Amino acid sequence: MAATRPVTGATEMAEAAFERAIDARRDDAYAARGRVRRILRHIGTFLVDWFPIFVVMFVYDAIHNRLGRLLPPAHTLPQIHVEQALFGATVPTVRMQQAFYSASHPHWWDFMALAVYTSHFVVPPLVGLALWIRSRARYLRFMVWFIGMTTLGYLTYVLFPAVPPWLASQQGNLAPTHRLVRELWDYLGFHNMAALFSGVNVYANDVAAIPSLHAAYPLMITMFFWETSPRAVRAALALYSVAMALVLVYGAEHYLLDIVLGWLYALVTAWLVNRLWPADWRRVPLAHRTRTPSFMTNRTSRRA
Repeated sequence: MAATRPVTGATEMAEAAFERAIDARRDDAYAARGRVRRILRHIGTFLVDWFPIFVVMFVYDAIHNRLGRLLPPAHTLPQIHVEQALFGATVPTVRMQQAFYSASHPHWWDFMALAVYTSHFVVPPLVGLALWIRSRARYLRFMVWFIGMTTLGYLTYVLFPAVPPWLASQQGNLAPTHRLVRELWDYLGFHNMAALFSGVNVYANDVAAIPSLHAAYPLMITMFFWETSPRAVRAALALYSVAMALVLVYGAEHYLLDIVLGWLYALVTAWLVNRLWPADWRRVPLAHRTRTPSFMTNRTSRRA
């Protein structure tokens, strides 16, 4: 009997260890399934939250590529006449390039200008992604503004196509200018990148100059973060908006008129968003936050 006790004890310990291993694996399986469910839920939320952006871009691309022949002819002279009335016979783009640009020997500020210009394709999506990760509520507010302003801009492109300075020069309606973004990518050896700005890219609308969404987005981002940012960040945001405006004029992408109208679109859509979704929504008690934005509140109250 005494000899069998150690064997029995060892067997019980082995069984207990086996059961603990089974329980641990079961817990790991449950945890893994939970992680998968959370990931799928986040992916679903991400797709829902970002879907409107792709819808707007798809619809605009379809109109531009499929119905281009039915759209009004592009306007070239009105914006040139406005610039000449304000600044004289030599418009700011021509004046700046004559003073600061050399096609054969680009300067350091030309490459800085290229970096600022290219940031347009990176900064707004990164800002949206960062907001979506940190605060979905702020992301939704940002995207309502972004999509609203983008939609208004796209509608304007359809109803009032406008020729940018570089294209006006090619058509002989403006003194010679250089499209810096194309020439600098070529100079750096990135010919595929340069081809995107060659004027023959079917995915780009070369007569989408008024308003300048290139200028509008930095101002929108500046205004969105202004109240919650320290002075140094405010200064950086303001500098980015001004730098983008200068780069667009210097690079022959836009007239100054286009920049001002882009800023105006940002201001008007900011006012509209604040009317429909008040900026002090964070002060609303938590129990009532499901009633934002306000236009949804009004609809619900009317139904009641």
